[in-house]
Amino acid sequence: MYCLEHGVGEAAESLVTNAEGMGQLSEGDSKIAAKAIRDVMEYIEVSHLRGGVAAHMAKEDKYTVWKALQARAGRALLKVHKPGAAPIPGFDDTDLDL
Repeated sequence: MYCLEHGVGEAAESLVTNAEGMGQLSEGDSKIAAKAIRDVMEYIEVSHLRGGVAAHMAKEDKYTVWKALQARAGRALLKVHKPGAAPIPGFDDTDLDL
């Protein structure tokens, strides 16, 4: 996340790829990984997706690539957070982009 905060956008894909490859995690590690993935998803939304398709497609700024990466992050979040466990505090399923 330090890299993302300092303008290295390529770190987002690295974080998502690493999260996708994680195996069984302890409860503590799972919370840390889930927080990092949520932060990546927020970074992508704020930095690359805000305004929707219409605001980005004319600029050729890889909107669809970022949207796909955000979807991968969402799947990784479900994997590391163990969907059968209690919900993530503060998670509101009405915020999902369906």
